[in-house]
Amino acid sequence: MKVKLFTDFDLDGIGCGILAKKAFKDIDITYCNGHDPNEYLDKFIINKDYELYDKIYITDLSPNETNARILDNLCSDKILLFDHHKTAKWITKYNWAYVSDDSVNSGTSLFYSYLLTSSIIKNTILLDELVELIRLYDTWEWSRLKIENPRKLNDLCMILGRNIFIEYILEKIKNNDNTILNNNDFIIIKAREEQCKEYIQLQNRNLIPKKFQNYTIGCIISERYEFVSMVGNELAKIYTELDFIMIINPLSGTVNLRGIKDDINLGEIAKLFGGGGHPKAAGFKFNKDKVTKIISDLMLD
Repeated sequence: MKVKLFTDFDLDGIGCGILAKKAFKDIDITYCNGHDPNEYLDKFIINKDYELYDKIYITDLSPNETNARILDNLCSDKILLFDHHKTAKWITKYNWAYVSDDSVNSGTSLFYSYLLTSSIIKNTILLDELVELIRLYDTWEWSRLKIENPRKLNDLCMILGRNIFIEYILEKIKNNDNTILNNNDFIIIKAREEQCKEYIQLQNRNLIPKKFQNYTIGCIISERYEFVSMVGNELAKIYTELDFIMIINPLSGTVNLRGIKDDINLGEIAKLFGGGGHPKAAGFKFNKDKVTKIISDLMLD
């Protein structure tokens, strides 16, 4: 069976990729930059690549309405979607799309549950641990519960890079290691933590308060994707008078939003620009028109 997976490019999306590699022998994975699968799906549809696969999965993100409708017409019998972002709830009108109502789920945990229930994969202690670490990180429960290993796993992913990280974790699972993170991993992660602290101090000096739509935000420019979540959340804690932090990455063409306030849903704000996410962590990919609008809004007093 030939399988296609479209998934996000963050730790949760990568977790889905690890599970897919474990579950399927013939698997082709596309990691979608900017939390947006649509440019990849456009090519997939135009080139009729959907005809090449027996099963198509979309995890941890959702297409726009146009692509969802096209996919429903072309290959509804072999496509399944698992998302956990509230901004994607509309897509459940298609019987191949599942979006969790439970905010404690992640894309990886939803995909894992499906694979287990369908007897496509068997659970192991290490797989259970990996999925739970990713779930805790992606839902930000690790911060509330003050559990550090989920964050450390994400740090390790950023240090190694996606491809090496995936093979490294799969090798641990294959060898039935005692735990996902070992002492050698912690040494590497500690060094990166020191770098992150220095980078937070740098961005603290570079932060510019701006007006964006109806919000007062802190805007920074950063090409260090590996530090996005930590920098955004730490700055949000420092500048409590701001509504949220906007991190613009001109290298990858992405905008990330991070905040700590319960009355502001960053996922809904990102949705206005074709993205999505969680209430306190969201993002979108920008093009020329989006950049023009963002810069215009930021220049307002």
